[in-house]
This record gives sequence, structure tokens and C-alpha cells, in this order.
Amino acid sequence: GGEGGEGGEGGGNSAFSVFDYLNGDVGGEGGEGGEGGEGGEGGSSYSSTNPGVYVTTLALMEGHLRVASELYREGAKDNALAHFYHPVAEYYTSLEAGLDARDVEGLKPVLMKVAEEASEGGDWSDLEGDYEAARQAIHDAQAAIDPSLKQDATFQSRVLLALTNTALAEYIEAIDGEQFVNGPEYQDGHGFMLVGRDMLSAQEATLSAADGPAYPEVVEAYEDMMMAWPTADVPEAPVVSFGELSGNAFALEVLLKDY
Repeated sequence: GGEGGEGGEGGGNSAFSVFDYLNGDVGGEGGEGGEGGEGGEGGSSYSSTNPGVYVTTLALMEGHLRVASELYREGAKDNALAHFYHPVAEYYTSLEAGLDARDVEGLKPVLMKVAEEASEGGDWSDLEGDYEAARQAIHDAQAAIDPSLKQDATFQSRVLLALTNTALAEYIEAIDGEQFVNGPEYQDGHGFMLVGRDMLSAQEATLSAADGPAYPEVVEAYEDMMMAWPTADVPEAPVVSFGELSGNAFALEVLLKDY
């Protein structure tokens, strides 16, 4: 499942098209991101020098860690292991340009440490500290963007939109008719939605103060979409129909685009 995600989740993620507006000069970052972004408009890739691509890629990394931790703690350690390695295996190469542009160092070793600790198969308590350190390193890297974007409702809503659109794409890859045929892709989406929910909560003040939909309305729409991923365990059958999920995703997209 991870190999199939490398093209879709990494530099070629079409969900990153919501950041095309940042290809100009935004806080000194968009100039470099513009070149990569223009390539993305043609269907190739989006550069992580673009702040939206950069922040969202880091969020996708954290999504893998989130679902990995859930699986590991539930005893599905072999299944969890692949997700622990995916932040580096799937994203790091495409992220390097964005890290270098912001002088962020030391992320890869921290991510590898928790994956290698998980490969030992010990108790959760043995790797919990490394797991939290990896998540903190991701958050620290995200904080390296231009300060003006951190409380920018348009930017933050587009990050959420890119995350949820990526989760939806993973769900599409995971399902065939009324059954799941690719568990890891379903689990990827579960992790991405968990991270997005945390980011939505963290941006309550920003979104509440902005022109746009009422914050509780956005939260309700997000939770409606998230019903399709109740747990990290792959359900025997979809909890909601694909049509209902698509409708919920569209309703959330309409709201997020209104900021």
C-alpha cells in the first residue's frame, strides 16, 4: 500500500493544487515554491518549498505515525511497522527542498529512531518517548514557515483541505465496491484524518475570527466525513456508503474554501 502511495502522497499529490495561489511571493517563501508549483499544475509535482506543500507533507508524515501508534498499541505490530517507516520512505526525498529552504535539520534521524525501535517489537512503553519526539520534531518543522501564515485562515483551511482530499484519495484506493481490498491505504486515511482533526482544533481561534463559515459548522462537517474511518482496524464493510462519504467530503470542501 505504501508503494502505491509514493506518487499520490508525495511530490505528485494532486491535492496540493489548492496551494497554487502561493506560487507567488508569500512571506519570502513562495518564490522558490513557485517553480515547483508550476510543474505541479502541469501534473508532475509540487515543490515543498511552497509552504502549503511543506506543512501538509509534514502532516501526512504525522498521520502515518498516528495510525502506526494506534496499531502498535492494539498489538498489530507488524502492520504498524510499515507505517512507522513511511514518513521517511514515502515523503522525505520530496520534503528535503522545503527543509533546506527553512534551515530545518535533524528530522530524519528522529523519524528513523522510532521506526527502528518499533522494529524491535517491544512494549509500547519502550518506544513511546521516541514516538512523541518524532511528532514534536514534525511540529517544530511546521513552525518554521513564515509567521504570517500561522494564523492565516485561508492558508490553514487549505492545509486541512489538502489533508482531507488526500485521505479521500486513499479511501478510493482502499475500496472496491462494498469491500476493502487495501487495508494500508484505509489506515493511511485514518491517520491523516486524525491529524487534520487536531489541526482544526488548534485553529479554532483563527477560523472563528475570519470571514467564512461558523467554526462549529466546519467541525460538524469534518466529523461527518471522518465517520468513514472509525478505527485503525479495517472494517469488514464500509461504515458509510462511498456516495455518502463523497457527499460529506464535498460539503466540507465547500466550507473550507469559503475562508
